[in-house]
Amino acid sequence: MTATAARMQSLRAAIKNAGLDGWYVGREDMFQGEEVPPSEERLAFISGFTGSAGYGVILDDAAALFSDGRYTLQMANQSDPAVWSTHTLPEASLASWLTEAGADGRRIGVDPSLVTVAGYKRLEKACRQ
Repeated sequence: MTATAARMQSLRAAIKNAGLDGWYVGREDMFQGEEVPPSEERLAFISGFTGSAGYGVILDDAAALFSDGRYTLQMANQSDPAVWSTHTLPEASLASWLTEAGADGRRIGVDPSLVTVAGYKRLEKACRQ
């Protein structure tokens, strides 16, 4: 098992214990800056992807990375394909992936200190589509 797969297994257990069906992991820290310190690299820690833009969504049976076209190859090269599917924005959408993954009606958690109000509303809209 790869390090990211082991981390994912632990995260999925924590998600289940919290009564959730999934979790959103962004690259942002609480200051929403482009540069984040190594201790705040949550997305890289869980996925291996080190690009400066992107997010991941983890469900109990699927996980997806999303970033823009600058990072299409990097996402594929740095993430474990047995764990993560990779999607290039804006061609792909979180709403479409959630539907394809059968996530309709599931509860997706997010750390509110790591997203803006506008970002939260975008996530909420994607989850409700």
